[in-house]
Amino acid sequence: MSIEALTVNPPYGLIRVHNSFECHLTPEGIVKPYSHFIRGIIAGYLKIILNAEIKVEEIKCIAKGDAYCLFEAKREA
Repeated sequence: MSIEALTVNPPYGLIRVHNSFECHLTPEGIVKPYSHFIRGIIAGYLKIILNAEIKVEEIKCIAKGDAYCLFEAKREA
């Protein structure tokens, strides 16, 4: 896992995950991002670190054929 970007004001994070166990175990033919467990972990940590309600969206996913999973975290609207 690597942090590509992290800001406090506005709350924002961009996190890259390589070799995600969750995505390597998915059935073939997945067309949507699949990292629900890891997305939740990232949201929980960033909520504490950034002191804000955070929404995390997976924008790249190994299960879809991407080289890595990429998560974007923003303040929840």
